[in-house]
Amino acid sequence: MVKVQYMFYYKQVIKLKQGYSAFVHGKHENVSNSNSLVYSFHRNEGDNTMLVSVNLSDQTQEFVYDDFRRETPNLMDKSQSLQRKNGLKPFQVSVWKI
Repeated sequence: MVKVQYMFYYKQVIKLKQGYSAFVHGKHENVSNSNSLVYSFHRNEGDNTMLVSVNLSDQTQEFVYDDFRRETPNLMDKSQSLQRKNGLKPFQVSVWKI
């Protein structure tokens, strides 16, 4: 079962890389947030900006995204959307087009 989960995850990552050129050609920029256990960064290419946040811990973490402007869907989990205050499950990776 675990192997199937990894395969699904990497298929999602490959699809995002193919669909958003910011992941291939974009500039990397670290983004501060309110939680040191959540690593966040932007990938920017022209008007195309992606926000990636990674929970680096084995516990659910909350973080505040200070540059929040509008609600936008999580491209890795459609049931979540970007808010000013966000929650990430253990080791979860979230991606938003902002």
